[in-house]
Amino acid sequence: MKINKHYSEISESYLFSTVAKKQREFSAAHPDREIIRLSIGDVTLPLAGAVVKAMHDAVDEMSTKEGFHGYGPEQGYEFFPIMAAIAYEVQPLLNRISELLTKLPPILRYEPEPKELPKEDSFSGHRVQITKQDGVYLVEGDWLPQLIRSVNFDDYESLQYFQRVLISSGVIDALREAGVQEGDTVSMYDLEFDFME
Repeated sequence: MKINKHYSEISESYLFSTVAKKQREFSAAHPDREIIRLSIGDVTLPLAGAVVKAMHDAVDEMSTKEGFHGYGPEQGYEFFPIMAAIAYEVQPLLNRISELLTKLPPILRYEPEPKELPKEDSFSGHRVQITKQDGVYLVEGDWLPQLIRSVNFDDYESLQYFQRVLISSGVIDALREAGVQEGDTVSMYDLEFDFME
């Protein structure tokens, strides 16, 4: 059987429900337009004799043990007639599965390489602005979002890096000058924490 090459170009589902939905949407958007429905509808003539014969032949073929089959080998499927409930002819299927599994390539496990953090001194000398609103110290600086994005706060070493950058860039000193005390809330964009000496 040769498959029409244009089937691979169809990107959407063309099930009846999809076609009906598209028709409803078009009708709602264009109530003055008439739709000629060629996809979902009733038949107007009986089946042709050749079609009836082909359908009968297919039913007859599927009604015997020798003729019964599923997807054809021409579509890449092997066929194993089994009766799982009584384990009839199950072993050939299991043997074939086992054989195919041995031919699979080995499973490769990939560990993501850790993202390299910017050098701590690359943040020094940048401006930082601190304001106090409702008891919260807001820390702002155009370089802070990049720093925050580069840190994994669930990782101890990354958190230590973040604290070193805050010290070396002068953020901690600026917070002290603004009057921050132990336990006060500090907010940096989406990040909020309690100040600890």
